[in-house]
Amino acid sequence: MELFEVPWAALIDAGGRYLIEHHVIRVSLSLRVARQAAENKDCDPTPGHVLVVGNPWPNCEGALEGAEKEANSVACKLIKEKLEVRVLVAQNATKTPVKTALQGAGWALFACPGNKFTDCLVLAEPADHD
Repeated sequence: MELFEVPWAALIDAGGRYLIEHHVIRVSLSLRVARQAAENKDCDPTPGHVLVVGNPWPNCEGALEGAEKEANSVACKLIKEKLEVRVLVAQNATKTPVKTALQGAGWALFACPGNKFTDCLVLAEPADHD
């Protein structure tokens, strides 16, 4: 398994809890991108809603075991913290709804497969070829 294939948000600590429950986990495509994001002082400090995408299905890569459960679990925890959360799972997680829900989002969690050849997230394939 390559480092970029590690499901970081699914890692579990010694106590059997997801690391994401207690730590902020950020994944960047490159050090340059991470540095630019850290140095960006022009960002709006007001958080928007949170988008949670889980197990987009059907898709060309297949279902991602545990992804929908993870997405719903994270969403429930965020709702308990009084955050506005938008959840898109399974057949609802196609390109257009995800792009729309990303508008104004403070951050997003994608519990979905990625295509290692294109470095893209794999979303659900809509009936209308979205």
